[in-house]
Amino acid sequence: MHSPSYSFPVLSAQRAKAFEASVVSSMEEEWLFMQRAGRGIAQQVISDYQELRPLPESLRILVIAGKGHNGG
Repeated sequence: MHSPSYSFPVLSAQRAKAFEASVVSSMEEEWLFMQRAGRGIAQQVISDYQELRPLPESLRILVIAGKGHNGG
């Protein structure tokens, strides 16, 4: 596995909520952010998988997300 050359701050739930409120102005924009996050996670999972073995023609991956707003 490779490590990215950048890092993201770790925020408390309260600070994360305040940050999100400062950058997201509508439900449509919030949905776009969620889609972008989902695509990014999917790309990283595929990249990690390919480090272990070749990608099969038909790959299925199960994602289990916790309850709450950010579970999508």
